[in-house]
Amino acid sequence: MNNSDAAHNLARRAEDHALVSVPLAERKSGYQLSMSTIGIATALAIFAIGGFTVILAGFKMGLLAGIISAILGFVLGKVRTSS
Repeated sequence: MNNSDAAHNLARRAEDHALVSVPLAERKSGYQLSMSTIGIATALAIFAIGGFTVILAGFKMGLLAGIISAILGFVLGKVRTSS
């Protein structure tokens, strides 16, 4: 494969449909698009709550709260994906 083929393949893979309509097979639903934004907002809220927990209750209690939250999140994630 020469450089022109590699450049063509790269250009084809990097196509982001900026100038043309997105094909139906590559479109995402509003729900899928909103999950990214909601995930970021949720993570920031969790980090703020965790930070305040550590400041107010101390490192050991903050660590305990983090471990409990991780276990709860893992279990709820498994329940949600299995059903």
